[in-house]
Amino acid sequence: MKFPGAQAFVNHLVVYVLVTLAGGGSVGLGAVWMQQQITATAAANKALERDVANLRRQLDLLNVQVEQEIAPSVLERRNLEWRLGLEQAPRDKVTHLGGDARLQLAAKRDLPLELLPAASYARFSRPEDR
Repeated sequence: MKFPGAQAFVNHLVVYVLVTLAGGGSVGLGAVWMQQQITATAAANKALERDVANLRRQLDLLNVQVEQEIAPSVLERRNLEWRLGLEQAPRDKVTHLGGDARLQLAAKRDLPLELLPAASYARFSRPEDR
């Protein structure tokens, strides 16, 4: 059924307005959903940053406690308190490493076998270990 010119124009206009409103509404709904997702992600990131800061603080505290416990004076005192009977290594046998020992060991591990220094000790140093 065909409508005369003015009524057909109004029908087309109503259809176009409805399509525009539906499209605009879906775009608006998408924008609101996107903003909600951004807010939720930001809140989750803030919580993760807070957790990481707490873990770093706990790790720093633990490192301080470990450093305090491995001090030679504390170790000697614990040896006496607990009657362990341990003897301190002679000073000439102690080698202090400069820098990070882990990095030095990693560099040593990655060297080819030809460049590694020869071992200055036997595998079995005591006769009873043979």
